[in-house]
Amino acid sequence: MKGAIVTGGSGSIGAAVVRALASAAYRVHVLDKQPLPAALESLAGITAVDLRDPAACQAAVESACRELGSLETLVYCAGVLGPTCPLEAAPLEELYEVVAVNLAGAVACVHAAVPHLKASGGGSVVFVASISAEVGSSAAPVYGAAKAGLVGLAKGLARQLGRHRIRVNCVSPGSVASTRLLTNARGYPLTRAESLAISARLPLARLTSAEEVAQGVLYLCGPGGCSITGTNLVIDAGESLCTD
Repeated sequence: MKGAIVTGGSGSIGAAVVRALASAAYRVHVLDKQPLPAALESLAGITAVDLRDPAACQAAVESACRELGSLETLVYCAGVLGPTCPLEAAPLEELYEVVAVNLAGAVACVHAAVPHLKASGGGSVVFVASISAEVGSSAAPVYGAAKAGLVGLAKGLARQLGRHRIRVNCVSPGSVASTRLLTNARGYPLTRAESLAISARLPLARLTSAEEVAQGVLYLCGPGGCSITGTNLVIDAGESLCTD
């Protein structure tokens, strides 16, 4: 069985990734500040970690690798949306936290994971970015910038690590109604009327599910994606095509 580390596994997309990897016979270990949902406790181990702390990230990855025995896959799902007010009105420390969790934490985790991936003879890294990496976000521009950083990081690492049989990619979801990011920003999830309004303007006329994002991650990690590296797989029901 292959070993996989998933950050942010308690969120809706992270939990879906854990379920997808476990169903594909991966041994899974989660790095997260939050506890795992009860339904996932039998599928994955967990190490509590503050992803804003690079030393904590290093220690958590090392601990997870000892638990797993080997590491073939790292999926960085953790993310925070941060303030959605005008930039100049946002507390600067909260904006820095957006960069720390969404981008710097990914750097710290992949820095610690690469020696283990090399020792396993190769593997896969997938960063969960966002369509805001491509189109920007007027509501949360720093979030979009941090996610764009993940796309650039994936491309650079793909070039650097390919000779070691390590593939590095991103998936970029659009609106996923169940995500904790949206709920935390508003205090409540999308209402049915809001979901229908968003869906109506999308080319596929529906929102993307967390499970569909997870299937994209699983594809990039698995044998079907064995020749894919340095790419950003957009999974958004066509949302990024909408400019009106």
